[in-house]
Amino acid sequence: MRRINLKEILRQTLENAGISESYYSIKGYKEGATCMEKTGKVYVVYDAKRAEKYIHKECKNELEACKEMIRSIAKNNEDFQILSQEFFDARAKEVLKQVFDNEGIPQQYYSLEGYVEEAVCIEKIIKTI
Repeated sequence: MRRINLKEILRQTLENAGISESYYSIKGYKEGATCMEKTGKVYVVYDAKRAEKYIHKECKNELEACKEMIRSIAKNNEDFQILSQEFFDARAKEVLKQVFDNEGIPQQYYSLEGYVEEAVCIEKIIKTI
């Protein structure tokens, strides 16, 4: 079973929301940005300013760190809720795709993006997860 790339899902979620990569880094220190990096067994989310790391939070796992990145980047609670929902919807789609792939179900028989002729559509299921 392949590992779901949470950092890529986070990057895509932020890109889709119009948030420039100049505001964040999922690859470690980047001056003037909110950053995430793995340090030992934890992930650390911090602001990078004047060669210093101003820590927001140490996270036990990558999923928690992604959520903290969204919280740190969001301008307000409403933006946080919207970005979080987008991130978790995208993650759920990846999980479902992985399950279908593992079961050997060809993609022609399902859709994760909405209606496709003669396919099982997952669009509404995602919203209930």
